Amino acid sequence: MPAYVILYLTEVDEARHAEFRSRQRPLLEAKGGKIVARGPVAEATDGETTANRRIAVMEFPTVEQARAWIGPQSEPEYVALRELRDSACKCTAFVIEGA
Repeated sequence: MPAYVILYLTEVDEARHAEFRSRQRPLLEAKGGKIVARGPVAEATDGETTANRRIAVMEFPTVEQARAWIGPQSEPEYVALRELRDSACKCTAFVIEGA
């Protein structure tokens, strides 16, 4: 069953975030993931959002692969990349199972 990593981001450094995105995709694909949606929040239909908010949705074949990508036991390659992301954005990450 597929699983999804959902990132809710507030961008604080546009240049670093662009660098993160360019370095993320090849590693993500090598780990079995793919980006299925990414971009600024177009519209908040319930609740509130603030400027510079972005959402990214990544799909993985299994929950285990999703957790290995984003969780505390992430691959060493992603740990370094996550440090770049964290310098560019404030981020909340979720792992959910597909239906």
